[in-house]
Parts: sequence; C-alpha cells; structure tokens
Amino acid sequence: MNIAPPPDEEWVLVGYLDLAGQPQEFRAEWTIIGLPPEADAVHPDAPTAVAAAFGLDLEGDTFRRINKVLFAQNVVKAKKELATVRRMAREATMTSITASAADAATAESEAAVRAVQGTTDSTMPDVFLAKVISVGGRNYAYIRIFTFAVGDDNAFVNEFLRLMELPQMPKDGLIVDVRGNGGGLIWAGERLLQLFTARPIEPCRAQFINTTVNALLCQNVDFLGKWAASLDRAVETGATFSASFPITPPELCNDIGQRYYGPVLLITDARCYSTTDIFIAGFRDHKIGPILGTDNNTGAGGANVWTHQQILNFFAGANVTPPLQQLPKGASMRVAIRRTIRVGDEVGTELEDLGVVPDQEHQLTRDDILNDNPDLLARAAQILSTEIVRSFNVAVTRKPASLAFKLFSNKVDYIDISLNGRPRRSNDITAPTIEFELPQNAEFVLPAAPVAVELRGYAKTELVCYRRLQA
Repeated sequence: MNIAPPPDEEWVLVGYLDLAGQPQEFRAEWTIIGLPPEADAVHPDAPTAVAAAFGLDLEGDTFRRINKVLFAQNVVKAKKELATVRRMAREATMTSITASAADAATAESEAAVRAVQGTTDSTMPDVFLAKVISVGGRNYAYIRIFTFAVGDDNAFVNEFLRLMELPQMPKDGLIVDVRGNGGGLIWAGERLLQLFTARPIEPCRAQFINTTVNALLCQNVDFLGKWAASLDRAVETGATFSASFPITPPELCNDIGQRYYGPVLLITDARCYSTTDIFIAGFRDHKIGPILGTDNNTGAGGANVWTHQQILNFFAGANVTPPLQQLPKGASMRVAIRRTIRVGDEVGTELEDLGVVPDQEHQLTRDDILNDNPDLLARAAQILSTEIVRSFNVAVTRKPASLAFKLFSNKVDYIDISLNGRPRRSNDITAPTIEFELPQNAEFVLPAAPVAVELRGYAKTELVCYRRLQA
C-alpha cells in the first residue's frame, strides 16, 4: 500500500491442486502491518551526496522487508540482539570523559564482531548470509546479499570482507548470490567489485536527461556541477542527455584492492534492480567471473532514483527557489533521475531497459524452492570447478634497512612490487613459497613508515592478482 491504493476486495480466494490432483481453495484476508523502519539504511530524503547515490526498486525492497518480518524471525531476533550488544558497548565506552563518537562507533563494531565470533553469522544479518556449502566433495564459500540499502558503504564493504576472509570460508571458490536484491546505495555495490579482481575498477557513469530543471539543479548544487556544462551545451547541440560521469568516486572503488584470488561466480534473477543491476554490470564489464541466472535477464532498471522531497531539499540547500512544489496531503513520488551507462567492452551502453544477460541460465527446480537451492548451488559449483584457482598470500615484515617478503602463490608467474606508487622490483615466482628482501642501498632508501606496498602478480603477461599492504 506504499505504492498503490487500498484493494477493492476484503479477501482473496486462492485456488490450487492438492497432491492428489484434486482442486482446492482457501480464503486469505488482507493483512495490513506497519513495517519497522530500517534503522541502518540511509534516509532517502537526506540532502547529501550519499543519499543522492541511491538506486532502489521500492516494490522489491518492500517485499524483502515484508518477507523478513513474516518468514525470517530468526533474522529479526539476531538483529535485535546485536543492537543490544552495540548499545551496551556504546554506553560502556561513553562513560569515559575522553571518549569520542568515533571511539563509541569502534566499540560497537568490535562488540558485534565478538558476538558472532567463531561462526559465519553476519553482524548485518538482514543484509548478508554467509555459509560454507559442499558439492561433490569440494567446499565453496557462499555469500547472499539481500540488499544494498545501507547508510554506510564502509561498514557494508568491511563486513562483506570480514565474512569472505573468515578462516572457515574456502578461498578457492566463492558464490555471490544477489537474487531478489532491489538495490540501495550505489557506492556500496560498486565498491565491492574491487575485492574480486586485480583490474582497476571503473564505476558506471550516469547521465541526466536534458531539461531546464536538471540544468538549474546542476548549476546550483556543488556535487552535481560536473554535469552542468554539458546541459548548458545541449541548448546548442540538441543533445537528449548530458555528458556521463560516475556517481561513485573512482578512488573509492579502488581504495582496498583485490582480496579474493579464487574464482568467483555471481547468481542473478529478474528481481535484481537499480544498484544490483549496476553491480552485476560491473561484475561483467570487469570480467570478474561467470554469471548464472535463474532468469534470462536482470531487472533492467539500473538507474539513480530520487524522491520528490529530495529534489526540493537539494534546491533549498543551494538557496535557489525550487521550480517544484510540495505535494498535497503528505504524498510522495520517486523518479529515475539519472540513467547509468556501462563501461569496459560495453562502454556507452545504457543499462536501463537492457539489463545484463547471464552467461548461463538455471531454471529453479521444486527441490530448489522447497529445500534451499541444492540444484542451483550444484550448478554453480559445477561451473566454478572448471575455473582456474589461484592463490596469492603475502606477508611483509619491516626491518631496520629492508623489507622482507614471504609470498605464497599458485598459478602466478612473476610479481612486480611498488612502494608508495613507485616501481621497485620484479621477481620470478619459481616455487609455491618464495622469500626475499628489498634492501636499502645507494639507489633505494627505505621510506619512513608506513609505506604503501603494492604487489601485482602476472600469469604470462596478464595481470591476475593484486595486493595492497602497509609496512
């Protein structure tokens, strides 16, 4: 009812055939509940650049929240228990007169991690489900992402990274499942891609349609200024859309680097929308791994969505009289304000209406629906079993006049090492474990700590592994 008028009927009759093949029916009366607010999600009306980076299918996200309340009370309970743990940690921290808000936030995070220690449970149970699955005698890591609708992309990416690197999670095959994910914070989705590939991540780009209101908005709101010139030019050129620029800052998409070196497979369906469409497109465009779909396309709704009130807030923040008016009686509406454009081999291709076609399709079976997807996961595991498995684990120790390296790797031929962005050494990999030092000498003075260490691993001439460390 948040996107439609009340139904005309007071109840619904559902007809079906029972197991004996006899026609049956039952009557279901409408159940109306108020969904609790998502306390950890960014408020879409907040006049900030983060709130402006939202892409969400409201209907799909409403289904997710309803299903959580009706059918996943274990998730609701886990979230409440973790909220209590966080609150107690915050209160204990703030008893110190020297404690800051940052100290309290750190204490909350550490307390939540301790509460799930030794398990694959997430500190964000309504966002992630992580587990180990076994197929054909081989174990695989599995992470389901239910939503990208979070208020903090740092917390989101860090929790995914924590789950992925748990000791019990296999490192030679990862299944990421985004079925039914209606989207959320675009920054959260695009920043996740860097964890799976050695390639630098180029975020999707976004365009405004050419209108006088959009031109006025971009001329007066600072973080939209880069779109303004092309909208001004459109008066002369007659262009339908503005130039395209990324919504997610490129530096944020590459601030961590690769952390998983085994093969990664992505599972999708037709209920993947907005930010999830963008995430899937990035997965494909950066050639991260195979995509297995339970439908023959994604939702094809990859757009940046704003509310009417949000647009009013942007104009108010820029001290410009908005060309829009408040809607009567508390009504609201949402619009796809910027369309997204793909990169890589599909550079310039719009994501809206086209979506992303999976590499392979799996029709869900009765066993999948009733017993937690065994056939789907077996199909995913079968595809992963044909992919190359690499490993790339690095330890760096700082000595008084050198850096000592210990590298464990598989299917990597050589590495290049950079310190603070400057190339320093290239090493052939002649064994699964190699040790070497980068000594200080007349040509190389060891930078003061901390030094940013980057290692790039190659198979023949192809960049296949990347790791960033501090020493």
